[in-house]
Amino acid sequence: MRRSRGFTLIELMVVIAVIAVLISLLVPGLKMTRRRAFELKCQANLKQQVTAWHAYINDFRVFPVPRSEEITKWLRPGVARPPNAPVGLDSSVLWSHGGVHWYGRTSSGGFNVPLVLADAERPVNVYVAGTRAIEATNPTFECPMDDGSRDTVTNNPNVWVNVGPPKDRKPGGARGTRMYDQLGTSYEANDWMYCKPGSLQGVFDPRDEKKSNFAWWLGPQHLVTTPSRFVVLGDSGPFAAGRYTTEYINQNPTRHGWWHGIQVGNIAYFDGSVRRTGLGNVTTRDYSFYMDETRHVGVDAKGYPPYRMIRRQ
Repeated sequence: MRRSRGFTLIELMVVIAVIAVLISLLVPGLKMTRRRAFELKCQANLKQQVTAWHAYINDFRVFPVPRSEEITKWLRPGVARPPNAPVGLDSSVLWSHGGVHWYGRTSSGGFNVPLVLADAERPVNVYVAGTRAIEATNPTFECPMDDGSRDTVTNNPNVWVNVGPPKDRKPGGARGTRMYDQLGTSYEANDWMYCKPGSLQGVFDPRDEKKSNFAWWLGPQHLVTTPSRFVVLGDSGPFAAGRYTTEYINQNPTRHGWWHGIQVGNIAYFDGSVRRTGLGNVTTRDYSFYMDETRHVGVDAKGYPPYRMIRRQ
């Protein structure tokens, strides 16, 4: 009776080599599939949020921001002012629309706010989760590709709240260094929708609001740009640097995080659509951060169109 012959060393090495080749062919495809799944999840998050924005706008006739002391006159006739309508302006308009409250409660029951960027009001929350008090992880506000933001010149990470105890004049208690862990959301709003059309910079001066270009009362009735091109909100990583050219951000410190590729981001538009968008300027054929492009003219000292909301203390 003949014995069965086992594998020789050469045959075994050939099999291992074939398996290695197959794995090398499969891994890039699996990575691409995983990345695409993350892209779709991010876009789904933005779709849900822009839908919540429209629900808020339908109720208040203004863009979501914690500044509604005179909100009554903007409500539809016969609609009462909701008891929890946001009041005051104590935060950056970039991240004040919605997100998770990471930093616990005060003794009076309010939310701890370690910095003005992490606003306590979050007016869109109730339209996303049925309550303003989102105090645990909420995937709607978390981009799976969020890995924080950095300075375009030094590449140093942007950290507003330290992980651990307070240090270097920064508060402590953050879960991590991602945007989501710092501010409760991976997404930010287009700050130009709170700036009077035609002004070169959006300036809020709490000492004299008559000198401010900030206008909390702006809403869809003031929009001139085509809704399918008007930017509402998007990934926080590329949002700031994406509004400048590569040449400019390489020479001027600007916050950036190329989560989806250099000068690329997922953007939610006022018509409710969400698209992966190539960035690189304030306004292009495909998109615009301006409510009325015909009134935003002029450039800064370096020849670039300014866009930031600047808060004067």
